[in-house]
Amino acid sequence: MASLKLTPEVLRAAYAYLEETEPFRSWNLPDAEDVRFVVSRGKGVQGWAVLHKKEIAISSACVGCTRVLMEIMAHEMVHMHVDRHGDASPHGPHFLKAAKRVCALHGFDYKSFI
Repeated sequence: MASLKLTPEVLRAAYAYLEETEPFRSWNLPDAEDVRFVVSRGKGVQGWAVLHKKEIAISSACVGCTRVLMEIMAHEMVHMHVDRHGDASPHGPHFLKAAKRVCALHGFDYKSFI
């Protein structure tokens, strides 16, 4: 079975799509063109976001289909949102509240999202 090939351009397109939808569009996140997208190969972490570097990385070892890519990208975008508002806790109350809203609007499974 073929696996989705991740490239920085594919990651940028996923981010750009989500950026046009609620709640992301009202969060004033960096534009897709201003974010550096990295495809990692690590198996330990699905993805990470570093707001001050405007960088999002997603692991090709953990993502093999569009559904998972979109869910992980949305997760990292929630991190960028709460980081922008000074919440340093990785999955604290602000993250959980925003994650619940994203999951409700996009049909993601909240239990796997967090």
